[in-house]
Amino acid sequence: MVRIFVENIHVIFKHLVKVGPSIPVQAFIDKLSNLGFSYTTRKLMVPPLPQPVPQPPSELVEYLFKRPSDATSLIVVSEKGFVVDTRSVQTALDLFWTSHGILRESLKERFRTIVPQMQLLATVQIYSEISPLKIIQDMLTPRLLKKKIAMKRPLSPMAIELWTGVPKDEAEWYIVRLEPFKGDPFRRMLMRITYKHQSVEEAVDFLEKLETYSINLLQKIVKETK
Repeated sequence: MVRIFVENIHVIFKHLVKVGPSIPVQAFIDKLSNLGFSYTTRKLMVPPLPQPVPQPPSELVEYLFKRPSDATSLIVVSEKGFVVDTRSVQTALDLFWTSHGILRESLKERFRTIVPQMQLLATVQIYSEISPLKIIQDMLTPRLLKKKIAMKRPLSPMAIELWTGVPKDEAEWYIVRLEPFKGDPFRRMLMRITYKHQSVEEAVDFLEKLETYSINLLQKIVKETK
């Protein structure tokens, strides 16, 4: 079997409130401060949803929580939801369940009224004995490659996207973009994954299995394109 493994990963895992009460930001400040987190704030201008009468952008305040012992991981909280940003799947899961627990405890009975929108943005760097450039080119039809597509100079495929589901119509959908890692395009690949689900449990399950899913996908592509 071809030697393929995950070298590093960047995970942004979002729990947004699609329907339901606003996030109790003060509860997060109190609880996370007690757990040793410090925080800063930033303000964003959020464009309005399409309406018959145009509305101005609204201001959204985000609270960025960080622990002194882990400078690469963040919990970002606003009235719209919370986000975990880290470089480890296990850390993402730990911070997510910490935040989820604060939300459940602070909202009590109102917690059940939340309809969440779960989102995962992941960048997975993968080492492969087979050149990522070759893997991507082998996924495309030889007839197309032989035509020497050019824009002043001949062009070759550099990335490819795979997808499933329709964002507006299905509970679950995701896009996987495969591209060579610019620092070493003959041995390393970046797999960029955008995933959405309306179920917390399903989204967490996908995150838990993310590295396995990534390796299995690439192994299958290599096998099918031999």
